[in-house]
Amino acid sequence: MRHRESVTSFGTFMLIGAFALFCLLLIVLGGRVYAAVNETSQHNTQLRTSLCYIASKVRAHDVTQAVQVQNTQCGQTLTLFQTYGEEVYITYIYCKDDGLYEFFAPETEDFEPALGEQIADAQVLSLLLSEKGLLDVTITQDGRTHTLHLQLRGGVS
Repeated sequence: MRHRESVTSFGTFMLIGAFALFCLLLIVLGGRVYAAVNETSQHNTQLRTSLCYIASKVRAHDVTQAVQVQNTQCGQTLTLFQTYGEEVYITYIYCKDDGLYEFFAPETEDFEPALGEQIADAQVLSLLLSEKGLLDVTITQDGRTHTLHLQLRGGVS
């Protein structure tokens, strides 16, 4: 009888141990999945935020000849013109040193990329402005690329 009780106790102990092991395995795997999903979500959020920022800037400056794509020392640069009082100001949005930057200055000042403020992380900013006023903005962050298409209502210069 004692032998039967020890076998039953051992079997119960093994069952509880296996259950605990599977619970621990499930927690570890679930934690890894959560970390991967969270990281992907953060990258996607930053990418979408960058594109929304550019879209908002373009929409705010969407008047005749106020949105241009220029080639500067930083490559393709989105230039947005706006008049305050009697003076014209330019907002430059460009990519350098793995970052998306904005530089705001009067038209009379030279473009100084080093003085720009970083908006987000980005490796590549690609811009295409068609003659019909369609602006394609493509941003690459951490190997992920996303494109935004904006139709300019103010027209193209």
